[in-house]
Amino acid sequence: MSACKVCNKPWKLLFKKNVLNKYEAEYRYCEHCEFVGISNVHWLDEAYSEAINSCDTGLIERCLYNSKITSILLFFFYPSNARILDFAGGHGVFTRLMRDIGFNCFWSDEFAKNIHSIGFQGRLEDRNTLLTSFESFEHFEGPAKEIERLLGTQADIFLSTSIYPKSVEEIKKWPYLGLNHGQHISFYSMKTLEFIAKKYGYYLYSDQKSYHLLSRRKFLVNPITTSKALKKLGAFQIIKKVKQGLTEKDSTAQILASNQGKDS
Repeated sequence: MSACKVCNKPWKLLFKKNVLNKYEAEYRYCEHCEFVGISNVHWLDEAYSEAINSCDTGLIERCLYNSKITSILLFFFYPSNARILDFAGGHGVFTRLMRDIGFNCFWSDEFAKNIHSIGFQGRLEDRNTLLTSFESFEHFEGPAKEIERLLGTQADIFLSTSIYPKSVEEIKKWPYLGLNHGQHISFYSMKTLEFIAKKYGYYLYSDQKSYHLLSRRKFLVNPITTSKALKKLGAFQIIKKVKQGLTEKDSTAQILASNQGKDS
């Protein structure tokens, strides 16, 4: 019997669905940690012929929203000199937005090309204060291994991934399964995230929907729901006025680096 990809306990077949209109995927459920995942993934080379799937038309809008929420989270709950690494950062849009606002943010992605944040690559091995990882956990083929790699850095992790619906019938109809592109293969409940947090000694804060923070610190309030509430009150506009953007400074640094390369 195959084992759950998060807790390694036995899991059971939930249902089957066709992925990419031709591959029969077996969706399994773990009663121990409530993880739902595909047990027979074998189409990822085809699914990732392009790192960013063509169906993801909300990418830019999502980056804009994420930059605002993350700015508020950092401004109110983290030191001003915090170093941020955007893990699975795609083409670098989020990293560039964060630097434009004034945060020390760096890009990392093993599969996508850095287009918008060239010169600001980072690594998990760096002394990062906060890792951001938006819409990546559902892509993990081996979530236990990937999550352990991230949490092993000792940094806090601010992530987004949608919590799956409560009933099996709702999950079957859930658009987030991504049947047309085949890249979404791992799905989480709140219990799954709580299991992960407890296993690695982290506190979990969440909006119970899609945004979650794994932190070593015990906060007096929920940083996620507080940040979302502050956004509605106009906090991001205040932060934009207070912070000094790095756009011009970064441009100057890139020009100098380019000139030094030509001279050498």
